[in-house]
Amino acid sequence: MVSMSWATPTYALTVFGTPLNPFNITNASVINDQNSPPQQKAVGFTTDNQEWTLNSVTLSLLSYDTADIPFGVFEIRSNNPINGGQPGATHTILGNSNPTPTFGAPGNFTFTPTGGNTTLAPNTTYWLVATGTSYSWTQNIDANPTASNGSGWTFLDYKFTGNGSPDWGIGNSVKNAFTIDATEITPVPFAFSPIPGLIVSGIIGGVKRARSKSRQAKGTAEA
Repeated sequence: MVSMSWATPTYALTVFGTPLNPFNITNASVINDQNSPPQQKAVGFTTDNQEWTLNSVTLSLLSYDTADIPFGVFEIRSNNPINGGQPGATHTILGNSNPTPTFGAPGNFTFTPTGGNTTLAPNTTYWLVATGTSYSWTQNIDANPTASNGSGWTFLDYKFTGNGSPDWGIGNSVKNAFTIDATEITPVPFAFSPIPGLIVSGIIGGVKRARSKSRQAKGTAEA
């Protein structure tokens, strides 16, 4: 029996998000977890029916620089289903050890999983969460995030804390700019398993051919 399997080629692509340029700095979410209650922002999304490797997340940030590294924390969190869904437990911490300072201007910053690439499960809701202090998460255009490059990811909601309450509330007034880059994991097995009847027929045919050759050889010797 012969068994073989392959996986389809996979490519790292931007699969979900919004345009990153041009920046809209008049609408931006101020991130500052030193306030009480803390000012944090999150965007929820649901993956399609495929499994994905998360490679990186890029966000359009204002005044984010090296001084914010100890404070600016970006995470992928699981979904807490209360209140229509909101950020739950931490799934992945995202980091950028050496952001290029923008000196008060907006810029695009890419963050990667600090523990290496991580897997996002199929048909699962996650939240991209921005915490920290002393920077803003800008808006690009007044449009919700969409799927791209053939992915079937869907947008859930924007939510925030800090408007007088520590609870996550609806936050659609600022549609923050970001993109998520991921690789689809799509194994497609291909196996060849001979039909049992054909295996038996092949064995019988082989035995018959061997006997025939034996008789021919014997007749030649006696002649």
